[in-house]
Parts: sequence; structure tokens; C-alpha cells
Amino acid sequence: MHLGNGMVTTSCMAFGMATLALGVGTAYLLHRSSKFQTPSAPHPMHFALAIAGVFAMQTLNITAIPASSSGHLIGGFLLACWFGPLYALLGISMILGTQSLLFADGGIMTLGLNSVLMGVIPAVIVYPLSKKLTGSFANKPAGQALGSWLSVMLGAFACSLFVLSQSQAQEHAGQLIGSMLGVHALIGCIEALFTVCLIGVVSRIAKRNDTLTVQSTLACLVMASIVVIASFGASPWPDGLDYNLQRLGLDTLPTFQNTIALWPDYNSLVGTLTGNLMLLVVTALVVFVLSPMTPKKAGE
Repeated sequence: MHLGNGMVTTSCMAFGMATLALGVGTAYLLHRSSKFQTPSAPHPMHFALAIAGVFAMQTLNITAIPASSSGHLIGGFLLACWFGPLYALLGISMILGTQSLLFADGGIMTLGLNSVLMGVIPAVIVYPLSKKLTGSFANKPAGQALGSWLSVMLGAFACSLFVLSQSQAQEHAGQLIGSMLGVHALIGCIEALFTVCLIGVVSRIAKRNDTLTVQSTLACLVMASIVVIASFGASPWPDGLDYNLQRLGLDTLPTFQNTIALWPDYNSLVGTLTGNLMLLVVTALVVFVLSPMTPKKAGE
């Protein structure tokens, strides 16, 4: 669902940045005054491991439609379940920034739109609404699965609308929206499965009172393994957006991808591992700096 530069109009890119700014403001208000946050800023290493883990899993595409299309974890809803809307949006934006700058995965100019699709929608819209409307059900595996699936579907719908800002795509509007929703209904199942399993596994590890050193070592080994598997065994088929653009003959839209990326299209195993390590360190430092400045819940 990564939009490249040129896939949308300039005005749509500007709309994405404005919407992202509004999403950041909303997430901050939720963090300050509502139940949609953790009691305090997350532990820097816990947060960094989660962000690096989501980045690693985004490199692993899994076939959704045999011989046609694939999908991968988005992680916005998952991070919101762990850290609340504000830190989830921060983490996803850092992942997308790293992907666009180092790997030409998504455009630099469309970073705002991509952050809306994979950060604002799942973490700032779907997660808080699911908590408010369903109460305790949102904390159960079925509620987590439903919320993560809905976040993918809403993101796919919004992504279709963004692409339709291009006049070449507008004559295929009905087909594009219908096909995007159809393919992402399956990709959403992948998202739901990963979300529920990861929340469950992390909860069980936390209950065992393992030391942070052991947890960190294990998490880093798992992330490295995922990147290696993705380099050699990930699905070769295009993701949901690329599949639909090719199917409707819209893959000729100019993409103007970042030409200064060090490892375009994740074509280097060493590069991907390095990017993961860089994201791990930078995220830990960012959260360490932000922690004293992040207010706790009202009344705490």
C-alpha cells in the first residue's frame, strides 16, 4: 500500500501532509486525556524492538492470491494496541521514512499520505473507535483481529481515493475501489492473524518475567531471521496496490521513486539488516529523548 511519488497529484500530496498533521494533533490529545494510551511513555528498548520488528515483517510478503498478489503486515493497529495512538503513529512514520529514504519503498513526497494510510487510519481512527464502541471486546483476540482487519480495509479504500486524484485512474474508479477492497479483504486476514499472534506471544513472554536482555536478544534474532527469509523466500507477487494498478493498466502512472536510495527494493540482505539496525537504534534514542516530555494521563 506504499504510494510512490507521482502516483497521486501534488494537491493530494499536500492533503496527505495536512491530514498527517491533524492526525498527530489528535493522537497527542488522545495520549494526554483519554484511555487510549499507556500509563506513561514506553520503555525505549521495548518500543524500538517493536518498531524494528514491524519494519522487518513489512519486508516479508505472503501470497494472498495464488500467482497474482501478496500482502504483508502493516502494523499500525498492532502498535496502537501496545503503545497507544501517539507512539504508534510515531513508529509507523519512522518506518515509512526509513523505507522511502533507504529502500525507495514509497515516495518521499507521499510520506504524508502513506503515514495516513498505515498510521493515522489504524492507530488514530480505527483503534480508538474500536475501544470506544466495543469496550472490553476490543482487548480480546476476536476484537483485535476485527480491528486490524477493518484498518486494512479502510486504508485500502482511502488509498483508492488517493490514486483516483489522477485523471487517468478516474475512468476505472468503480473497478479500482472494488478490486482494492476485494484483494485487501484477504490481506486483512494476514494482518489480523499476525496481530493476534504477536500480541499473544509478547504477552506470554512478559508474564514469564524474562530479563530485558534476554527479550532483546531473542527479538533481534527473530527480526534478523525474518529479514533473511524475506530476502530468499518472500512471495514474488506484487502487493495489493501494485497488483490492482497492473490489472487495470494503471501501472504506467509515473512513480518518480527516490533515486538516491542505498538499497532500492531491498536488493541487499546486508542493506536490509543494516536498515533494521539503524531503525532500532534511532527509535530507541528518539523515545528516550521524548519520554520526559510526554505527559502522563490526567490524574496520574
